[in-house]
Amino acid sequence: GQRVLELTCGIGHSAFLMHTLFPHLQLVATDHDFLNLSIARRHVVPDAQLVCLDAEAPLPFAGGSFGGVFCLDGFHYLRSKVALIKELNRVTEAQALWLFPHLHNARAENFNPGIPLEPEHYACCFADVPHRIFAESSLLSDFHREGALQLHRTPEAAELDRAQNLTLIGTRRQDFWRHRTDLAPRLSKHPHKLLVNPIYRAQANEAVTRLTLSWPSKRLQEECREVEDYLPMSVELDSTLLRRLRADQLVDGDSSIISELARKFVLVNLPPAAYASA
Repeated sequence: GQRVLELTCGIGHSAFLMHTLFPHLQLVATDHDFLNLSIARRHVVPDAQLVCLDAEAPLPFAGGSFGGVFCLDGFHYLRSKVALIKELNRVTEAQALWLFPHLHNARAENFNPGIPLEPEHYACCFADVPHRIFAESSLLSDFHREGALQLHRTPEAAELDRAQNLTLIGTRRQDFWRHRTDLAPRLSKHPHKLLVNPIYRAQANEAVTRLTLSWPSKRLQEECREVEDYLPMSVELDSTLLRRLRADQLVDGDSSIISELARKFVLVNLPPAAYASA
């Protein structure tokens, strides 16, 4: 039942995923763009608590209001980084979990960089919060290969320097820093809600569906090119399996296949509007 604050939520994709995988959380999703929040309300997370705010201004929440903070692909666009962290320290509990995935690295080229920092400067910003910084590609590769996150290790500076994107995790809970294998099973907990990842183009016949990774734009490919290091470029699936999945009529043996496809992000949880067009 803990409250989680999401910053720069966009149109709500992450909010939807958190609500699906961790339904016990009370999520407050925020963004500066009212249009983003309108789309989120209508099409992605109709039941979420949404707040339009400027993350560079004082946050409109009482002290100690949240047990967690999540900010995906947004922190590097903000100018007042240290001021925001001071506000987050104010509005979070002492044992809160801070998750900042997909931070642009100032040492790497990026198609849409924002105002990124170098790894050691991100560390300076979060000096008051015990944290670790990881190369995003290493975390995703480990998860794709093993279904686990190796949060017990401290990456070498050279690994962080050459990473295109970083992930920063902060918490004062010492028991958090361990080899975590408890997350992958959640991705396929509701198999009837899984659909083929939209990044794949499908060619199907009665027996086989062939999926080929197809970027919707060159800009997105440049922004997220590390995806190609761990997502399969092509996959062949049993067409009857996909039909059974869509009809929620799985048989013995399907679950293990679906779990592996979900761990590799070939099958993903998508908002309700996606099912109508599937």
